[in-house]
Amino acid sequence: MNYSTILLNDHAELPCAFVDLDAFDENLASLADMVKGTPFTIRIATKSIRVPDLIRRALTFGAPYRGLMCYSAEEVLFLSSQGFDDFLLAYPTLQK
Repeated sequence: MNYSTILLNDHAELPCAFVDLDAFDENLASLADMVKGTPFTIRIATKSIRVPDLIRRALTFGAPYRGLMCYSAEEVLFLSSQGFDDFLLAYPTLQK
């Protein structure tokens, strides 16, 4: 099903997002290849990927993906409620 078919036939509630999962997976593989053979891991920057299911998809790709880099303590709290458990809080916070 393509973008126009979904919108024209009212199959989606708006607002919605469309993601080419084949392209998403190719990007994951391409980034993984860049660090292949090194000791480096890649943390998912949640400021760039805002959808928990896509974050989960990236992490289940396996090595070298490991953990999340979050922009706020609030976001860490939300993502921990979604089952994530490896966080780097990128910015200082005064939040509890």
